[in-house]
Amino acid sequence: MTISSENTHGIPEITDSPTQMTVDAEHIGIRTTMPILAIGGLIGGFILGGIIAPLIDDALSTMCMSLIGATAGLVILTQIGERVVKPMWNSGRSLTVDTSNLALIDHRRRPKHETTIYWRDVFDVQAWYFEVPTRKSRVSKGWYCTSVRVIQDQEKLIFYTFMSPEEAQSLPHFSDWFIHLRKKKERQELSSSDPHQAAIQERYRKLEGLRWNDGAELKIEDFLALMNLVAQHGRYE
Repeated sequence: MTISSENTHGIPEITDSPTQMTVDAEHIGIRTTMPILAIGGLIGGFILGGIIAPLIDDALSTMCMSLIGATAGLVILTQIGERVVKPMWNSGRSLTVDTSNLALIDHRRRPKHETTIYWRDVFDVQAWYFEVPTRKSRVSKGWYCTSVRVIQDQEKLIFYTFMSPEEAQSLPHFSDWFIHLRKKKERQELSSSDPHQAAIQERYRKLEGLRWNDGAELKIEDFLALMNLVAQHGRYE
C-alpha cells in the first residue's frame, strides 16, 4: 500500500520503508532559545556597532552604526537559530511510520520508551479540535488545534497539529469524527441545557489535558499523512 497526494503541503509518501517524522519541532528548548538569540543579537550588535563606529570614521554617528549593528546581529543570530540550532536540537522524541505500523519513540526516558500501533490490528480513534483564541508566534488566531488519539490494547498515543479551518475541513472524517471542544463558558452552559453533550465535552476536555502534557506535535503534512492511514484502518469510538 502506498499513500501519495498532490497538495500544497507535500504529504509524505508512506511506503514499506519507514518514514521518520519530526515531533515537537518547536519544543520548549527551542521556544526559549530563539528569543534569547534574538535579544543577544540585538544587544551584541548594538555594542559592537558603537565600538566599530569611531574606528572607521570619527565623524560617523555612533548611534547610527549601533542601530545598524543591532539589526545585523538580530538577523544573523536568528538565522543561526533557524538553520543550525533547530535542525540539530530535536525534542528527544521521534515518530516512524510505514505500511505496517506507527511507532513513537521517546529517547528522553531511560530505558527509551516505544509506543507502537499496528495497522493490521483493530484500534480505536478519538479526535477533537478547538480554535486557537489568540495569535501565537507561528499560529494565527482562529486556527484549529486538531488532535487524534489512537488506542490499541494498552498502547495509546496522541498526535496533533495546528492548521487553518479550511485545511481542517479537508481532513478525512473531519465532520463526523472530530468533536468540537468548546470554550469553558459554553461547556458550563451545556451542563444545564444538554447534560449528554456536557458529558461528552468533559470527556474530551480531559483528553485535551493529556494532549497538553504528552501529545506529539507534527507538521501539517505529516499529520495529514497519518490521518489518511488512521481513517483507513481505525475504528471511530
